[in-house]
Amino acid sequence: MKKLMLFLMLTSALFVAGCNNISIGKQYTDEEYKQAEEVAKTFIKTNYEAIDTVKIEHVGDDTKDSKSILVEGYANNVPFSIQVTVENMKVYAIGTGEDFPERKEEYKDRVAQ
Repeated sequence: MKKLMLFLMLTSALFVAGCNNISIGKQYTDEEYKQAEEVAKTFIKTNYEAIDTVKIEHVGDDTKDSKSILVEGYANNVPFSIQVTVENMKVYAIGTGEDFPERKEEYKDRVAQ
């Protein structure tokens, strides 16, 4: 019985500690993260040629810029990362992997948001 009580107490303590740890560093609302994800998906589909799939792997605080959200994922199985400025929900910067699809001709000199 003592072992069961000890197990339950330890499990509860670890659960509470884990839940608290998840919220540490979360700078924006869930809605802002979701909106940044949608902005990134739309940006990729609008500005690049022949995008068949966009899969988002991570959306979270950008450790390099406290005013943007970092969205990481794959387009046509090639990695990308996009910084979305929270203030206006626009793409601030993008990094792409080798073999990433080409920019659409109409967006080579400008960016569609």
